[in-house]
Amino acid sequence: MKSFLICVLLMATFIVNAQDESGTVYLKDGTVKSGLVKSRFFGGFKFKSNESAEAIDYKASEVSGVDVDGKRYRSITIEDGKEINLLLWVEEGKKNLYLRSTTITTASMNGIPSFTTVITYYLEEGNKVTKLGRRLKKKEYSLFEDCPALIQKIKSKDIKRTDMEGIVRYYNQQCGD
Repeated sequence: MKSFLICVLLMATFIVNAQDESGTVYLKDGTVKSGLVKSRFFGGFKFKSNESAEAIDYKASEVSGVDVDGKRYRSITIEDGKEINLLLWVEEGKKNLYLRSTTITTASMNGIPSFTTVITYYLEEGNKVTKLGRRLKKKEYSLFEDCPALIQKIKSKDIKRTDMEGIVRYYNQQCGD
């Protein structure tokens, strides 16, 4: 019974928070649409050109990007040709940084669900995209080898290896000419 009540409360929270936001949709055919955007619980979203218009359902695979609520989401293609749909674009410059956040639900022994968020970063420079994980590993320092000042700041722990956004921001501001 507890599990059922918790699930109902969680669903109610998602439904209450799912409101139309002003946004822009970038379709893969190059069309750009501005209007109201609402995320769907199981992926994709609904788009309306205005409050009285009929909603159009879009799958995440149908668009190249969405700007909504001050955030930008873009689809990117990684090395093996696989496309990853609608990642949060967190840093823009010579090197672009994207974030993918996935929530994993597991049940515990007492039946209460447990939620874990897994964060993965992707670094894009030109046409090359590299999956980074949650922190910069030492073997990935080579991605920033043209910026020795940044490598030194990471080694001296002035910038933490877990601060992916700070690392890419520093690179773009100081070394990304």
